[in-house]
Amino acid sequence: ISKVLSPYLMFVDRYVIKEDGVMDSDSTMSVKAHDSTYIDEDERSNVVITFYLSREEFSQEVDINKKLQRTADLEGLSAPTISIIQTFDTDRMGTSLETNDDTKFVRDVSQFSAMYS
Repeated sequence: ISKVLSPYLMFVDRYVIKEDGVMDSDSTMSVKAHDSTYIDEDERSNVVITFYLSREEFSQEVDINKKLQRTADLEGLSAPTISIIQTFDTDRMGTSLETNDDTKFVRDVSQFSAMYS
């Protein structure tokens, strides 16, 4: 059933999770996905979604990426990292910083947790 339904199931109403794309460690889980906002599946539409157990690791990763991107932009260089195109943060829920995608993220993670708990 999952093979039949997987093309129709999207994470945050945008990302189609690839069947063979899960990589995990002690503190993170990364999944390969296709960004459905692109018509063709190519290098621009291939993304990796990383889930962090530790808020500290998540914040550190985002901060380092932003600093490297800023430095590269100031010096007219290509960034030495993969760009972070979007973040989801459950701590933004109920605040003025909450986004529609944060709400979708919480919905999808809650549904996933319910299915596998």
